[in-house]
Amino acid sequence: MMNEQPLDPQGQPQQLPKGPPTVETIQQLGTASIPSTGESNIYCLNIIGQIEGHIVLPPQNKTTKYEHVIPQLIAVEQNHKIEGVLIVLNTVGGDVEAGLAIAEMISSLSKPSVTLVLGGGHSIGVPIAVSANVSVIAETATMTIHPIRLTGLVIGVPQTFEYLEKMQERVVRFVKAHSNISEHKFKDLMFTTGELTRDIGTTVIGQDAVKHGLIDEVGGIGTALEHLNRLIEEKRAERCSKEGHHDQGHHNQGHHEHVQHEQAQHNQGHHEHAQHEQTQHDQGHHEHAQHGAHSNHCEHQANTSEQPMLLGGQCGANPQHTGTQAMYVPAKERG
Repeated sequence: MMNEQPLDPQGQPQQLPKGPPTVETIQQLGTASIPSTGESNIYCLNIIGQIEGHIVLPPQNKTTKYEHVIPQLIAVEQNHKIEGVLIVLNTVGGDVEAGLAIAEMISSLSKPSVTLVLGGGHSIGVPIAVSANVSVIAETATMTIHPIRLTGLVIGVPQTFEYLEKMQERVVRFVKAHSNISEHKFKDLMFTTGELTRDIGTTVIGQDAVKHGLIDEVGGIGTALEHLNRLIEEKRAERCSKEGHHDQGHHNQGHHEHVQHEQAQHNQGHHEHAQHEQTQHDQGHHEHAQHGAHSNHCEHQANTSEQPMLLGGQCGANPQHTGTQAMYVPAKERG
């Protein structure tokens, strides 16, 4: 008898519990467990297979979609916990404009970045490989440098050729600006004939890429992480130095403002003290002048009181009032 799926009270089939997480891990990663990295400050970005751009590739192709890569790079730039980016490359190339967009995004990151070429970094993978601060290539990894084309070697009209030539110049300028190879040498490798069976161009392997100045060093994951950790430490030291100068500037500004404030208070106090002394001096001088004037007035009154100011000019006589005027009557006329 077959086991029937249990039903819930409403008569609907019940959802059976999912399998243990180990099963899902095996299905996704092919192993029961992976080492825990903890809180890592390094973000690993994989660019593998063919770079898919404006045209959707067949489902059986292993692709990296540039519309998935760009949001990751933006998130890395905005996340303060991530201090560096490791880009692992194993690509056969793909859409030129999509590849250049990814390369430009990597080169414009403010955080340290290192590229590691494993297996291959062909075609438009070359600009991506040189876009980071440091580029590392495995000893057996290869890089194919060839001209840009649409599909195969089909060039329809002169206008198409001019368009492809301008696009190719963009690639050449970018590679020259972000690596140690000269433009002349890169074009020589690009237009070499006889090395590739059905195409023109050159395939360089590991040490040859370093010798031409295209890649910085031959190495693996350890070498790449060593360079990335060194760049992260240098970035930290630079940031601490800037913060120290900023704090010193604030300290100097605060000290200058404090000195100015104390000087202003000192000048204000000195000015107020001088004004106070001047006021006291003026007040004392004014009181002294008033006292002298009062003394002179009293002496003047005393002097004038000794001399009668009556009509007739005689001393010792008594005035007589006749109406509103006092007249002096001589002694001989008194009754």
